[in-house]
Amino acid sequence: DDTVSNCDVSWLNVAEKPVSFSMDLLAMFLERCVDCHTIQGHGGLFLTPLKAYDELVGHPNELSYDDLPRVEPGDPQGSYLVHKVIGCGPEDAVWGYYQAPMPPPLPDLTPLTHDEVNLIYSWISQGAENN
Repeated sequence: DDTVSNCDVSWLNVAEKPVSFSMDLLAMFLERCVDCHTIQGHGGLFLTPLKAYDELVGHPNELSYDDLPRVEPGDPQGSYLVHKVIGCGPEDAVWGYYQAPMPPPLPDLTPLTHDEVNLIYSWISQGAENN
């Protein structure tokens, strides 16, 4: 592929320690994402503790870009979630997000930290296990 990315993702790396969905990610999703995606129902994504994993892993993206599942285990580039949380912008052909970055840049929402994005990236790279 000769596509050159204008988005610097050099800070992304796979964590040495295994990332746990239940211990490392679920609480973050419940704290940061549940208001819009579960209570308000945006994107048809319901992040309740019992459903969050199945709603993310291997689940088709329902808004657009059907070729990118929400999470493709082992493939962060092929996972819609990673494109959304990196938020590079739609002009970037490789890592650009689609529609709006997550969380959206609204005054009452706090962007994900680099560490939080890297946890998501690492978990997917490590196989997106339900652990």
